[in-house]
Amino acid sequence: MFKGSIEYQTIVKAPRSEVWNFFQDSKALEGLTDFPKVTVLSNGESKAGETVEIQIEAGPLKANWLSAITESKEEEFFVDIGQEMPFPLIKWKHTHSFQALAEGELTGITDHVEFESYVPSVFIKAGLYNMFKDREKALQSQFKDN
Repeated sequence: MFKGSIEYQTIVKAPRSEVWNFFQDSKALEGLTDFPKVTVLSNGESKAGETVEIQIEAGPLKANWLSAITESKEEEFFVDIGQEMPFPLIKWKHTHSFQALAEGELTGITDHVEFESYVPSVFIKAGLYNMFKDREKALQSQFKDN
């Protein structure tokens, strides 16, 4: 078993309240990730007590993923813990936090992921880095007109 973590920050041109509201719609995840392709199977907000079920596709492979939102503080952060995850993941904790920057004109979105897997963490980190880099472009495009 291998343990690892990664942190990635994206800065968008929008007030924190607007970015927070965007992240409250679990379906928004579908437009943020090209690879792997994500389909949200459940509806809900990113509030403690909610669950989010997604299906991920990587080429011909499909897998379901179930996460529970365990903590949330409005406009500041929410935490999802993996309940059912595809191989090679064993454990998953993803903290999404939002920071008001530049007197509220910008928002920092910080993703901090802690995980355990059956494969060396360098492989998981590389995949997550690429995914967050793609999400950064999608998020900046989403909020470009602000």
